[in-house]
Amino acid sequence: MVVETFASGHRLLYVREIISEALARRVPIVFGTTDEVLRDPNYRQHLAELGDSFQVVVLNDQITVRSLQRRAREEKCDLVVVPDALKFGVAFFLGAASSAPLVRMLVMNDPRWRSSIGEYFASLAFLKLAVLYASNLRRSTELLWLRPQGTTPEPRYVIDPVLLERDVQQLHAESLRFRSALRMDPEIFWFGVVGSLTSRKNIPLIVDALRQVATVSDNPIGLALLGPWADDSSRRATDNALIEAPFICLRRDELLTNLEMNVAVAALDCVVMAYSTHAPNSTTAKAAALGVRVATAGSPTFRAFASRLTGQRGVELEVNSLASELRDCMIRPRPSPLSLIGPEGLTEPLLAPIPWGMRR
Repeated sequence: MVVETFASGHRLLYVREIISEALARRVPIVFGTTDEVLRDPNYRQHLAELGDSFQVVVLNDQITVRSLQRRAREEKCDLVVVPDALKFGVAFFLGAASSAPLVRMLVMNDPRWRSSIGEYFASLAFLKLAVLYASNLRRSTELLWLRPQGTTPEPRYVIDPVLLERDVQQLHAESLRFRSALRMDPEIFWFGVVGSLTSRKNIPLIVDALRQVATVSDNPIGLALLGPWADDSSRRATDNALIEAPFICLRRDELLTNLEMNVAVAALDCVVMAYSTHAPNSTTAKAAALGVRVATAGSPTFRAFASRLTGQRGVELEVNSLASELRDCMIRPRPSPLSLIGPEGLTEPLLAPIPWGMRR
């Protein structure tokens, strides 16, 4: 049984890969979720294609390790996989747990990635982490950690996979059709932001930096915003920043499938990652796998993760520094595609054989 009660981000894409691999192994699988997730557009986007090849159960009770074990026994499951354990409250990890089935929990966003000790403790994530460690002492629970591409594999690591779905040559061929459909002038150097457009992606800052670039560049530039707006405030802030912008801004305001995300990244001359986050990002890995330039701005940990793939140090979230980084990207040669870890980085550790004695 795989459990996910949040539909945002790439969580349901992870669920799809887990379900697909289980089915490929001829292992029956149950998806435990909520009515809200089943109604979410992300569910249709990522899981509808699998049809009725898996069973869905709605989890109405408070979700804890014990309640998941009880439901898994009812569904005759030998393993429970929780792909984003820290999204649940502390109560999820507390209380008694049964001896079986095994609950395998993945930590997607390690609180220790935060830039300072102060941020770490202020986030209160340390409390969840402490409880998580304590719960891992149980024989019936197993804790795994998401790690970015470029990390040396270890038994308890899950490598954030690059899910291309086509080979690189096919994706670049499709990206030419994508550019034509969106009328992306080939004479323009296209910067872009891909995926859900949230405040964390600092698009007004990118716009201000591109204003500086446009005033000194001999070549025309454009900004492509390829993905849905997460909220009206982010859209309004960007609209205000774009008033009288000295460059073209192209928008495709709709939810993208994973394949469409890959094509969108391949269509850009440079992906701009100006993120207010400490965690690694899968779009950076997509760009590296497709041989697309990346401009990175953010926290030291975020830049360090990106640097493993791009070889570039990145800059702080500051307009002059970002403008300089964007100008540099325009004169860099397009990088060669990297061969990175695919879905097996996710599915092999999460669906690894169950230790002796942990079956129902």
